[in-house]
Amino acid sequence: MGPLPYCETACAAHGASKDVPLPVSAIVSKLLAKTAEERYQTAAGLERDLGRCLAAWESQHRIDASRWANRTHPTGF
Repeated sequence: MGPLPYCETACAAHGASKDVPLPVSAIVSKLLAKTAEERYQTAAGLERDLGRCLAAWESQHRIDASRWANRTHPTGF
């Protein structure tokens, strides 16, 4: 079996496991975005989002999707 078409790959990343927090799935989807404009423009943006997920996990042992839903930051989900 060959590689999955783009849309199936992105959907698989989001729905792979219910244990994966929605913000982490959003980061993966953004990394897999078809067009360059939809992907992270800098490594710093990716690092910032991953750092926020890690900080939330370390402090609360969860990553609350509602905290990310209203972000206006360019790397927002």
